[in-house]
Amino acid sequence: MTAILVMLSNYFHDLAVGLLFSAMLLTWWVDQANSALSHAHTALVKQVVERMRKVAWAAWAWIIIGGVIRTVNYYEYEWLPAAGRGQVAALVVKHILLAAIAISGAVLQSRISRRYRNRPDHGKEA
Repeated sequence: MTAILVMLSNYFHDLAVGLLFSAMLLTWWVDQANSALSHAHTALVKQVVERMRKVAWAAWAWIIIGGVIRTVNYYEYEWLPAAGRGQVAALVVKHILLAAIAISGAVLQSRISRRYRNRPDHGKEA
């Protein structure tokens, strides 16, 4: 039973990474589209940006929680003896790349979110 719970936790951890990336990408995309339309849809975009901010926070929470569960159980359930110690280096490289992408996306999403929080709902930017 523990193995199944760890497996499910791993799947949801990976899903949370996908949700985080999607929320960040959607936030950037709707901001770009709204800018191209002279901020004609600011009220709608504000709602989308705020909802995607909440999705991103929930995803970050599960990435951290699921990551702890995954780390604690890695050797017992995911270690590949054939890969040996090389898999540790591969995991370090993977996490450095993903962390750089996620942190960059989070900074961008935060800036966009802040900009829409302070923007009037109707008309062009002042």
